[in-house]
Amino acid sequence: MPTGYTYPVVDGKITEFPDFALLCARAFGALIMMRDDPMDASIPDEFEPETKYYDDRLAADMKRLGGVQAMTMADANTAALEVHREALASRSKYLADKEIEAGRLNAMLAHVRAWNPPTPDHAEMKKFMIDQLVMSLPGDYAPAIPALLDGAAWRQQEIDRLADSIVYSQKEIAKEVERARTRTEWVKSLRASLIPSQQGNTP
Repeated sequence: MPTGYTYPVVDGKITEFPDFALLCARAFGALIMMRDDPMDASIPDEFEPETKYYDDRLAADMKRLGGVQAMTMADANTAALEVHREALASRSKYLADKEIEAGRLNAMLAHVRAWNPPTPDHAEMKKFMIDQLVMSLPGDYAPAIPALLDGAAWRQQEIDRLADSIVYSQKEIAKEVERARTRTEWVKSLRASLIPSQQGNTP
């Protein structure tokens, strides 16, 4: 049975080796991201780096870093207190949500345990349902109670966090630029290797 790659050969749409090679190239190297694209989608000659996410993140972090560095001590103290309040609220919500989830799972578990399976095959189903519910029960994990930092400590912590995030984004941008360059080179090398075939030579 023809595959998505060989069907165009079988139906006569592709008769030349370079066309078949470029079609199959979608499953490898630089073109792997095209494997789910339509088979007739054109292969670009050059790949542009896709850095928008990290560009935006980098810009936001740099803007935030400038704002934190410019804070007065009074502003930093206020921000530290607000962050602490938000962390406490988030912790409380997490614990409340887990309690609700446990209640729902335990209620369903009680129903399953009370059920009398009509046959031995159904008994296996009961065991399966119990196992699924038990493994879904929340564990004993609870987020630690966050420490309340003074303004100076909070500001330094935030500066360090943003600095790390900025370095990370810069590295990811550089990696994406390099990926685009190597993908472009891969396709150029492939196309160059197919030129003799296009001139009528047998590969």
